[in-house]
Amino acid sequence: MSNKYLIAVGALILILLTFYGYKKYFSGGEGVKTAPIVQTVRQVNITPVVTSSPSTGVTDIKSGLTLNVTTPSDNSTVANANIIVTGTTSPGADVFVNETELKADATGKFSSNVTLEEGTNLITVVANDSVGNYAEKDLSVTLESTQ
Repeated sequence: MSNKYLIAVGALILILLTFYGYKKYFSGGEGVKTAPIVQTVRQVNITPVVTSSPSTGVTDIKSGLTLNVTTPSDNSTVANANIIVTGTTSPGADVFVNETELKADATGKFSSNVTLEEGTNLITVVANDSVGNYAEKDLSVTLESTQ
């Protein structure tokens, strides 16, 4: 037999062993060890994303963490450049309001001062808990000051 045929036969044996397992072909003989093929399946838990209407409490749930922004309301218009963003999430979660980092208290409440510029402002609130869950909410707030 030539080397080409030996390689082809060897490849065929490997394919058969891969698909049908070693035990089927090498079982029972004296001194022959069996090695079953073990397949590992990774289980992934996926939590659905739920978003409520901006006018009814602004709640985002992503990956098991709840974030509720109480004030300001999304798409609201204010006359004062200094506002306070408040809300609730998991107790002790890390919260980011735009670039300001803070921690939710023992009941999950948080608040942060934000200074707006004239016109439409985007406020991004992100919460992360200790096991890697997160939630994020974007708010649009328009400043129309009377100068």
